Amino acid sequence: MAAGQHDFPALFTIEGSNRHEILLVNPGHEIDELRTSMEKLASSSPNCQEFMSKHRSKDIVEKVGEIKASLPALTDP
Repeated sequence: MAAGQHDFPALFTIEGSNRHEILLVNPGHEIDELRTSMEKLASSSPNCQEFMSKHRSKDIVEKVGEIKASLPALTDP
């Protein structure tokens, strides 16, 4: 990690549901590493579980299709 770069928290939600999780993001990682981390966390986190998911087929694998960033507006002090 380059000097001055620190992990930062990122909230991600799963489209079409109320499932969500917070992930610490390393700014030095590639987008594919972020995608892999999100998919792994979404499949294992209790916050990301859907109602009745225990009855869902284990063959279904969710993939990250899109990553969007929402940044707060910057204001002058």
